[in-house]
Amino acid sequence: MLITHDESLILLFVFKVQRLAGRADAGHNVAAEIKALVEEACDCFATTLNTDATANRDAFK
Repeated sequence: MLITHDESLILLFVFKVQRLAGRADAGHNVAAEIKALVEEACDCFATTLNTDATANRDAFK
């Protein structure tokens, strides 16, 4: 059975974004890290077997 999206996987990446946001608030340039993180998330979403990659990406947005 295909689950629409993986809430725990999405929350993992949201947590990583929040950590980078904290660094950005402290004045660090995290643009390259954010780009790499989004690419990592999309790659991970595309390789999950029990969830829909598009649904994961939409929920992450």
